Amino acid sequence: MLLEQLLHDTYNYPHLAAICSTPYEVITDTEDTLIVHSPSMGVHIAECVAPDPADTITFLKALGPVRLETTSLAVYEALRGDYINSYRCRQYVFPPVTDRDPHVAHVRPEDLPRIIEEYGDEAYIRALFDRNRILGYYHEDRLAGYIVHHIDNTLGLLYIHPDYRRRGFAAALVRTAVACYGDPFTYSQVLEDNEASIRMHEALGVPPLPDLICWVYDRDFSYGG
Repeated sequence: MLLEQLLHDTYNYPHLAAICSTPYEVITDTEDTLIVHSPSMGVHIAECVAPDPADTITFLKALGPVRLETTSLAVYEALRGDYINSYRCRQYVFPPVTDRDPHVAHVRPEDLPRIIEEYGDEAYIRALFDRNRILGYYHEDRLAGYIVHHIDNTLGLLYIHPDYRRRGFAAALVRTAVACYGDPFTYSQVLEDNEASIRMHEALGVPPLPDLICWVYDRDFSYGG
């Protein structure tokens, strides 16, 4: 079945490996179609290698997942109009890292309001903070930037204050985050037109995976649904 086949290729399907590292349910698993769901992440993954994905698309429209990711461009194009948010990303899988930059630490409580103001989802940011999933780069005791470890196991929300850019702080945050949170499925997803982040990954020597990952959803991630 397709699930077993794709899990033998976790490097190219880190999003699937991440879901399958949590309690998950298999909705459909045939030779050419896979749909799985992670209740804890609130995410469905759909993968379809059939020449004609029409049946898969019909099934997904009836299923109506709240958040869906897929590498099937045909599935994405067919569903994107049904959701408020839709976008495509490049995926990067990080090699193991052990060195941690001494300037990087868990974000301090007094810096949390600034991150909430910049990101806008207070409940989610506070949940990440409570679970020690936000790292900050501190330069001369001031927060210069930060990165988060999302509930889908991706590294993201990387931000460097304009006063501190082009000084290697972003790369230091990424490397330290990989060292802190790293496991076989730690990876990142970068919007396909985010040229600055793409250049940073290239500078780190991390190549993109061959397939874009596509998202559709009506609301953002959140703990507790």
